[in-house]
Amino acid sequence: MVGSFIINKRLESAKHNYRAIGGASPLPAHTFALCKQLEKLDSSAIFTYAMRYTPPFAYDVLLFMRAKGR
Repeated sequence: MVGSFIINKRLESAKHNYRAIGGASPLPAHTFALCKQLEKLDSSAIFTYAMRYTPPFAYDVLLFMRAKGR
């Protein structure tokens, strides 16, 4: 709900900004790559991330971690 409000309020400027950097936020891809690199350093740990306004949301990540016994 909050995410939709923010997106609608900033939609046109956000579209312009995202077009300027290739069409999408680089943050999820960079964060995912960081998690994979960290897993190489410690394969016994689970490295993941959550986003505030887009998936993966914190609640879903917490459910995932609980299912993994963490």
